[in-house]
Amino acid sequence: MSCTETRALPQAFQPPARTRRGLLHWFRTMAAIRKQRRDLSHLDAHLRRDIGLSESDVQKEIQRQPWDIPSWWR
Repeated sequence: MSCTETRALPQAFQPPARTRRGLLHWFRTMAAIRKQRRDLSHLDAHLRRDIGLSESDVQKEIQRQPWDIPSWWR
């Protein structure tokens, strides 16, 4: 990538507004997603099976970046 070429960031990564309120909401959302993924990583095997997730599903999810969220969450 050249110095003049820029990459577009994923839309979920873009803060919604350049106001304090918008940035605060964005940071809180990213923190909540991080917490949910951390909690998911601590589930016992029988609880994961109850919700239909395998160990590999959980590993894929917890390795995602906080801004890498499904489109229906936005």
